[in-house]
Amino acid sequence: MTNSVLIMSVNLLNILITQGLINIMSIKKTKLTKRKEALGVYPSPEEILAFRLEVGMSTTEAAAVIYRTVRNWQQWESAERKMDPALWELFRIKVKNN
Repeated sequence: MTNSVLIMSVNLLNILITQGLINIMSIKKTKLTKRKEALGVYPSPEEILAFRLEVGMSTTEAAAVIYRTVRNWQQWESAERKMDPALWELFRIKVKNN
């Protein structure tokens, strides 16, 4: 094999490996998300809203506590996105300790 053919083969192999790893990683993430959903780990939008109102915070204040954007907070409360359980736990701990 010439050097250019060998280099092309190695590049193609790298691309295939990279794409395969990306697919494997997305499958693992999907399985983990489904597992968390089944366990009820994610807070519900109603739970997020109720707790924020209970502690008397605006969406801006609540988002700032965990270093997220107001838009993120709005998405969690409107069920556009799921709030990561770690962020939910962090928020509750930080609010309760202040």
